[in-house]
Amino acid sequence: MIVRGKPTFWELLYLSSVVQRILPQLIAVVCLSLLLVVLHRRGWTQIPTIPTVGLSVIGAALSILAAFRNSASYERWWEARRVAGLLVVEARNLSRQAQSYIAAAPGDELSRRISLRCIAFIQVTRDFLRDRPAGEDTAPYLSSEERAVLASSRNRSSRLLAAFSADIAGAVAAGRLSPQMARTLEDRVVALTLAYGMLERTKVTPIPFSYSLALHRLTYIFCFLVPFGIADPASYWAPPLALIISYIFFGLDVLADVMEAPFSDTFMVIPLDAMARVVEINVLESLGEKDLPEPIRPKNFVLT
Repeated sequence: MIVRGKPTFWELLYLSSVVQRILPQLIAVVCLSLLLVVLHRRGWTQIPTIPTVGLSVIGAALSILAAFRNSASYERWWEARRVAGLLVVEARNLSRQAQSYIAAAPGDELSRRISLRCIAFIQVTRDFLRDRPAGEDTAPYLSSEERAVLASSRNRSSRLLAAFSADIAGAVAAGRLSPQMARTLEDRVVALTLAYGMLERTKVTPIPFSYSLALHRLTYIFCFLVPFGIADPASYWAPPLALIISYIFFGLDVLADVMEAPFSDTFMVIPLDAMARVVEINVLESLGEKDLPEPIRPKNFVLT
């Protein structure tokens, strides 16, 4: 979970997650700039200077391409954030409506079973999005039959969604749920299905690799050409100028990579663990449970 704390001066210089990822590239560009400046100033060799107008044109074109890629990556991240929030809302709604409108029957706690399955559904979906193996945290919220079915299922979330619909149909057949309210509950299942499908789409359809690879190559080529264009006219100001220019382009490249994968374990990750825990706490509390799990606290990150 992301919290933007106010960075200190030292954090601005180094303790940034982006800077740590691109530090080797920045050091290489600065060293190259310093080497070219020394060679020029001492007269040991004369390396032809790249015209600054050429670098300006390349930099402007690269800026436009990087902006498009970052916009596409941010759109993926924002959609994942929005749909994950919708998943939480609809799981709460399904649990609340099941407890309110399904009539109780002796020896059968159908509404409780549906509510607990909402917790398991969020946890199973989280594990799928994070590429984690099925965890044991879902065991308390599923029956032994459901656990056995999930163990042999390739799409655990879809199997749980099917179980929701089957329980709703069974409640209608048993006269414990009116057809009108069954439609309302089924709408919640449809909303969960839609949200899960959108998250699945975001996970399995990344930005085309050839597009990202082309921008990677252009970024490296441009940043390592910059010292050849400013070493002679900028003299000893060339290394800091090259550092700033390369930080901008390498940093944008890294940010686009990170936002492109909103479920991976990075500083821009969608807080799926915290969201799953929120649903777990809310549902258990609505069922009257007293021993509730602790919420997952956010961590502090410096993002720039």
